[in-house]
Amino acid sequence: MRVLAWKNNDYTAAKAFLADLDAGLAVLNAVVAQSAGDGLGIGVQVQFDPRLSPAPAFDLSSHVSSKRLYVGESASEFPGNTPSMHWRFSDTTGFDLRWASGSPYTLLTADKQASGGELNFTAGGYWSLLRFIQQYRSERNDSSALQEEAMLLQFNAAVQKSMQSNETTPIQVFVRMTLMGIDPQTQQAKALKFPERFPSAAPKDA
Repeated sequence: MRVLAWKNNDYTAAKAFLADLDAGLAVLNAVVAQSAGDGLGIGVQVQFDPRLSPAPAFDLSSHVSSKRLYVGESASEFPGNTPSMHWRFSDTTGFDLRWASGSPYTLLTADKQASGGELNFTAGGYWSLLRFIQQYRSERNDSSALQEEAMLLQFNAAVQKSMQSNETTPIQVFVRMTLMGIDPQTQQAKALKFPERFPSAAPKDA
């Protein structure tokens, strides 16, 4: 199919469909296999404050008190430990951001509402991890990732820089996430590619 798509643009949609189908099946197989019986669950690795190029225009480092990404009862935190976590089917997935109390800026939600210095982004239900990724996956190119399977998640907010002005500035907080499964042939851990979309139907001719 790669050769056909290279030779004829009519096959480009079919190539993308098959790639997403393969990636989707790999993720779903890992969810089922890892969550069955005594399985630990699908592995989740997190990197806070990934280096991006170009760098974000607004440096948050001195204004953030803590960041926490959790799946079920396990969590990675900054500052703190970022262990490999395991998500099991129906575990809640979420990201918490706490603003530094001494910051001269006021943290707001993306729609400019008061946050009380804390923002929470969550997804629940049986497929929470998959929905969480689909909802917060960034469209920004992550050229500095060391693994092509890594995904960049983006959490939008805003800040008010002065109490004397209603002017607000949008900000983005980024987290890099990699899903891990077990290779059925080697039984070794391997990174999973998350599909651009989970296919619901094969592409049709125009």
